[in-house]
Amino acid sequence: MKEDNKLLDVIIDLAQEMKGMRKDMNTQLGKLNGRVDKLEKQFEKLEKQQAKTNLELGEMRLSYMKIDKRLEETNIKLDGLRSDLGETNAKLDKTNVKLDCLHLDFNKYANTNDTNISKHETRIIRLEEATFDNKDKRISMAKEPEARYKKPALSVSKGKKVIKHGK
Repeated sequence: MKEDNKLLDVIIDLAQEMKGMRKDMNTQLGKLNGRVDKLEKQFEKLEKQQAKTNLELGEMRLSYMKIDKRLEETNIKLDGLRSDLGETNAKLDKTNVKLDCLHLDFNKYANTNDTNISKHETRIIRLEEATFDNKDKRISMAKEPEARYKKPALSVSKGKKVIKHGK
């Protein structure tokens, strides 16, 4: 019996020890469940944050797509403006060439006028000298050959060319 008692004592001790271990395990399991609950809450928060982040990323993606579309439209408009600018520059170049030609023509005209004015001044001086004779203080009329102020007009008379002077 002693051995039976020993065996019973060992079984009772083992049962007591198992109860203590069960208590410890339940305590640790409770702590672990608390940690799991905290982790689940953190995980839910992270999922919500991830959902918000995904929404924000989607909005940013749409925003970038709109910006890209506007940029493409702007580039198309810039290409049109470049084309218009090229055409305008070509027109300006043509206008500058025409202005240069007009400038040359005007300079020729001005030189011709200067020459004509010099001839008229010479003629006037000669007429004044001939009209106002300082020797006898008389005024006499001076005659000068007919001066042409217009280009001669051509007319045809019985097959012959006759030059008529304009007055």
